[in-house]
Amino acid sequence: MGAVVVGYVPKPEGEAAVDQGIAEAKLRGAALIVVNSHRGGREYDDETSTRSENAMSTLETKLKASGLEYDVRQLVRGFEPAEESFEPHLTIGRVRAPGDWTARLLDAPTVEARFQVERIRLVNSVLAPGGAKYETVEEAALA
Repeated sequence: MGAVVVGYVPKPEGEAAVDQGIAEAKLRGAALIVVNSHRGGREYDDETSTRSENAMSTLETKLKASGLEYDVRQLVRGFEPAEESFEPHLTIGRVRAPGDWTARLLDAPTVEARFQVERIRLVNSVLAPGGAKYETVEEAALA
């Protein structure tokens, strides 16, 4: 069985998206996955939380009434997107405290992946109130 995925926010646009998602899932004999996200943070106070819970309860009632197999996933988005451009990267490991982390890294589960690498950079990231600050410690081009 396939699935129809639809985004939901408690606004008329979100209601329309869910209604269309229900119709599409019924047409295709598919499950429905509803993804809801909110920003969180200081602005997410008790009043906002109560409104969100009420909207999600109403959504749940609508989904149960649809007769579809469904799943609701709620996510917290966090901060606004960064202004700087994204540079693709792969985080190999994080060290939160000094110590002998080498053994843990060597014993970690492995996953096979294939991709082209043109250079390697060792980057130190420091969390700060305005966001993470990154400093290149070493860099090497690969032949």
